[in-house]
Amino acid sequence: MATVSKPIILDETGQAILGALEDIAESMDNRNPNRRTQRNITGDLANLATAVAEQDLAKYGYSIGDYFIGASGYYYYLADMDTFYGGYNQYATVNTHHIGIVVDTKQERAWHSSSDVTNVGYNGSSLKTYINGTVLNNVKSDFRTLFGGSTGAEHLLSHQKLYTTAFANWAWTADQVISALTEVQVFGASIWSGNSYQQGEGSTLLEIFRKFAPYKILNAADKHAWLRSLASSSGACYASYTGGASNYGVTASCRVSGLILFH
Repeated sequence: MATVSKPIILDETGQAILGALEDIAESMDNRNPNRRTQRNITGDLANLATAVAEQDLAKYGYSIGDYFIGASGYYYYLADMDTFYGGYNQYATVNTHHIGIVVDTKQERAWHSSSDVTNVGYNGSSLKTYINGTVLNNVKSDFRTLFGGSTGAEHLLSHQKLYTTAFANWAWTADQVISALTEVQVFGASIWSGNSYQQGEGSTLLEIFRKFAPYKILNAADKHAWLRSLASSSGACYASYTGGASNYGVTASCRVSGLILFH
């Protein structure tokens, strides 16, 4: 005859101990920087700037992959600690500790309004214009609400970036606050991007994409996400909602995301 286990009934003391143990377990999970869960920290942002300044997310219960949501509907993912600290050369030096945050706008746009992007590169693209205008304005509005300040830019770092000005040419830009992601930042390698010009200063895989597949961060159920890297003179790279890397003609409509530096 099979033995039937009797339920364990805890008295008030036992229930209190069990609750305390569960709280400790949850706290330890939240402080594990390698955990593969994404926690909504929208209501828990008070210590974020301190955690970044001390370079210790776990101490304050944060982890790469955690996200918060702005009034705009944008999702902000903690992506990579000190992404550009020390810079690449005299043009791109960032001497303030910071964290790279991936901004998922949930919006769609064409990469460029023309099928011929050879003469404009990312620097002259419709995507960059939209990200540096509408998207950045919404980011600042969200940050005023979430973090205070008068402009919304108090926690945002800018530095010069190396953008393509043509399919096979590039140039350092004036200080930028936000930019689209490169193929290397998302996938860790050039897959479709046609030449080394396409990565610019964004030549290192972001930590968030070591922990999570890109489609878990950048994509809706059936929408690809644009990257700033070009695959050809008329096609740009994107992160597929199926999990892979590919490229499209630049007049196609895909999701828009970007990278900001928070301090």
